[in-house]
Amino acid sequence: MKNLIIIFAIIIAFATSQASAIEEIELEPPEEKNWLLKARVFHERGLVKRLETGIIEQIQLELGYQGLITFNTFSNSSSTDYDYTYLVGDISLITRFRNGGLLEIQSNAARYSPEYNKLYNKLSDVYYLTPKFFNHKLMLGQNRTPVGFEGGQSQYTLLLADRSMIARTFANARPLGVRLLSDWGIVDYDLGVFDSGRLMENMWKGVEFIGWMNIKPFNNIREKYGDLKIGGGVQAGSRESDYTVLLSGLEYKYGNFLFNTEYAIADGYNGNSISQNKVQGVYSTLAYYITPKLQLVTRYDYFDPDRKKAQNSKQEYTIGFNYYFVGQKFKGIFNFVSGINSADADYNKFILMTQILL
Repeated sequence: MKNLIIIFAIIIAFATSQASAIEEIELEPPEEKNWLLKARVFHERGLVKRLETGIIEQIQLELGYQGLITFNTFSNSSSTDYDYTYLVGDISLITRFRNGGLLEIQSNAARYSPEYNKLYNKLSDVYYLTPKFFNHKLMLGQNRTPVGFEGGQSQYTLLLADRSMIARTFANARPLGVRLLSDWGIVDYDLGVFDSGRLMENMWKGVEFIGWMNIKPFNNIREKYGDLKIGGGVQAGSRESDYTVLLSGLEYKYGNFLFNTEYAIADGYNGNSISQNKVQGVYSTLAYYITPKLQLVTRYDYFDPDRKKAQNSKQEYTIGFNYYFVGQKFKGIFNFVSGINSADADYNKFILMTQILL
C-alpha cells in the first residue's frame, strides 16, 4: 500500500511538470517545427478534413483509449489481486453535412462477450442526426440509451473510472431506434422508441420506450447563480418479460463546484442484461477543481439488487482525483473505492486509469 502511494505521487509530480510545459507554449501555426507544440495543436484540432465544396462539410476521425489497473483487496482474504483492463478502444468516423446533419460510425475494438461475438457487435454508435427543425432533432440508429443522468453520459466524460451502480445496471447499453431531442433553453427532453435487443443482437423480440426531461430554472442567469438541472425519466418495455425503470435526479454546477444525485427504482430492467428483479439505488457525487487541471471527486453509492431479499445491499464510498493534461483528450484518474457488501465480503479497490482521445 505504501509503495503504491509513493508510485502514484511520482507519476502525478512528473505528469504535472510535463503538462505545465505544454501549457506555457503559445499556439502557433501547425508548420511550427517544435514537436511539443505540434503535439498540442494535434490534440486540440484532431484528425479533421474540411471540404470546400459538396454536401459534406467536414470528415473527422477520432481514436479513443481507456485502460485501467485495479488493485483489489477483500475482507475474507489476506491477498491482493490486480488486473489490467483494456476498457475502451474506439474508432469513430464523424461526417458533418452542410445542412447541419451528422453521421457517426463508432467501433469499440475492446468489446468482447460470448453473447456479443459477431463483427457487427463491435459497433457502438451508428446513427444519423438530422438538422435542427423547430428546436428539435431526430436521431436515427444505434447509440447509448438516455437512461438517467449518468447512464446516457459518454464514457469519456465520467467523473470516476466507473459509472454508478444504477447506471451500470439499468443503462450503459446501446439499442437500435429513433430519438427526438429538443432544447428550449429552460427545458430539454430526449424521447425515444427502441428495439429492446442490444448491439443488434436478439432483435425484433420487443420494443421499449425511454424518455428523459430536464428543467433548468437558472438557464438564463447561469453566470450569476450557476447551472441547475432537475431531471426525471422512464424506461419501459418488453424483452422476455415486461420491465419498468423510473429515475429522478438533480445536478448543480457553480464555478469549480459540482454536485449531482440520482435515484432509480425498477420492476425488472433491461440494461446490459435482462432481469425481473425489483431493484433500487441512489448515488450522490461531489466534485471540486483544486486547480484548473486537478479535480477532487467523492461519491456515495447505494444499490439493492433485489428488494424482496433482506441483507443483500451494496454500498460504495469513493474518493478520487482527475488530472486533465489536455482537457478530456488526455486525462489521468485515480480512485479509491471502499465497498460494504451485505451479501458477501467487503472490499477495497485502487484504480489507476488513463484516457487518450485523438
